[in-house]
Amino acid sequence: KRNSQLEVYRAQLSLGIAQQNLDTILSGTDEDEIAILEMSVEAANQSLEQAQKQVDTTKQSLEQAQKRVDAAKQSLEQARKQVDAAKQSEEQAQRQVEATKQSLEQAQKRVEAARQSEEQAQKQVEVARQSEEQAKKQVDAARQSLAQAQKQLDEATITASFDGMVASVDADEGDSVSTAETIIHLIDLSTMELNVEVDEIDIAGVKPGQRAIIEVDALPALELEGEVTFISPLGREEAGVVLYEVKISFNVPE
Repeated sequence: KRNSQLEVYRAQLSLGIAQQNLDTILSGTDEDEIAILEMSVEAANQSLEQAQKQVDTTKQSLEQAQKRVDAAKQSLEQARKQVDAAKQSEEQAQRQVEATKQSLEQAQKRVEAARQSEEQAQKQVEVARQSEEQAKKQVDAARQSLAQAQKQLDEATITASFDGMVASVDADEGDSVSTAETIIHLIDLSTMELNVEVDEIDIAGVKPGQRAIIEVDALPALELEGEVTFISPLGREEAGVVLYEVKISFNVPE
């Protein structure tokens, strides 16, 4: 732009000089000189027009260049905004990545804690199983001990084949006895048996299963009811009288 203005300035200066020369010549020169001077003025005018065209062209180029500069500035500003937005997006994404990493770390910690809890629970289950097995063994051992003790108790306990009253004991604690030796005399009180003798005259009226009334001289108020269970087929003679043994069973009153 500065060069173009300089050219215009030079052209204007040349035009001024040519005009002055023309004016001077017109005042005292011939026609040939005037023609030459007019040609010089014309050439100066053409140079001025050419310089003006260059100035106009330069102005247009300058305006176009300025437009391109403005467009470039706008593009640059837009690019900067996009860069800033991209940076913000990147920062936001980075924060999301960090948050995701923290969430992942926390989840991994929870998984590890759960795994440790599971292992601890598994150990406790194993300990409980071992304790259960040990308890079962102890229960089995206790049952065996109980069975052994019960067996020993049963072997040490003398059990009669019927309920009754101990009439006599023929052994003391610590004595050694054999299996065939009788050490206790037991009376069955549930059913008592009375042995009587009936003479040959009355025996014909006695039958097995017959009801019998028992009276005791020492207890006149006591009357017992019994049943004939046995009549001996053989009699024995005493003082010329034949006597037959008869067994009568009766229940002892409570």
